[in-house]
Amino acid sequence: MTTTTTGTAPHRNDGTDTTATTGSPERARTPRRMRQTRTWRSRLLLPMAALAVALVATACMPPGATATADPAGARSMINSSRADNGLPALADDTQLDGLAQAWADQLAAAGHLAHQDLYGVITSPWMAGWQRLTENLFDGGASSTNALVENMWMNSSGHRDNILDPNVNRVGVGVAHDGAGNTYVVADFGLR
Repeated sequence: MTTTTTGTAPHRNDGTDTTATTGSPERARTPRRMRQTRTWRSRLLLPMAALAVALVATACMPPGATATADPAGARSMINSSRADNGLPALADDTQLDGLAQAWADQLAAAGHLAHQDLYGVITSPWMAGWQRLTENLFDGGASSTNALVENMWMNSSGHRDNILDPNVNRVGVGVAHDGAGNTYVVADFGLR
């Protein structure tokens, strides 16, 4: 390999350019191809590291916790809290699921929390046979998880009482999102 010098910038005849553009001696000695490889590696390293952190965080979530709130996961967290307190699991109920989902959709459309008229619901003919109904509501950001919802409820005496009520045997859960991505979760507890 021969090296020619034009002015003060060296040029190698093997197709690599070692011209110093930043005044850094290291850069002057590093062929362009290696600098390009380092640039691509550094551009890929941050997104790959972020993905790895997200995957590890997801893998470390407790059972029933998902990346975002969902009915099955929320129900699992409710039953886990009941088990931790010596209470039996609540059976999933499709009628309560429908009631909770319809109300979660209504809350997301309205953009605010309000309890439904549970007395009006339980006395309606389509709810014949139900002896008790209680309800928990939650609203939060798009990244709300089942664990976050359950932690918020368990740290609120009224919501905790509904979850740990020994006089209910069924639960229905609904989850909805508004146009801004906010999460609305409704858990309806009942005795049938």
